[in-house]
Amino acid sequence: MARYLVMLRGDQATWDAWTDDDVERNSARHAALARLAPARGHVIVGGEELTHPGSALVVRRSADGTGTVSDGPYTELVEQVGGYYLVDTDDVRDLAALLAETLSEGVEIRGFVDHSADVAAADASLPA
Repeated sequence: MARYLVMLRGDQATWDAWTDDDVERNSARHAALARLAPARGHVIVGGEELTHPGSALVVRRSADGTGTVSDGPYTELVEQVGGYYLVDTDDVRDLAALLAETLSEGVEIRGFVDHSADVAAADASLPA
């Protein structure tokens, strides 16, 4: 199985304006995803809702090597990442279809780069 990061994206201003009913409907959609994913061969390894983007810290390093830390968010975008899932699956297209069926917010799915060959090469170059 391959592992994917599912980033849950949306408009923070819209989320901030949600009523208790909106929050309940959203929670029900995520519960449906958690219930349906295993039946379709997708293993949700982890996931979390993120704090408000206004609480983010942004770390930047300039070309001269100095760094700065400032209050976030990283950029002034309407769309923010509000949470994520880590999912193991053999069928990312079916996972995408399931997400489209169950969640209302925008979703971006990204795979991970396999660096195992890099690690093996580095280990082989170490003295015994």
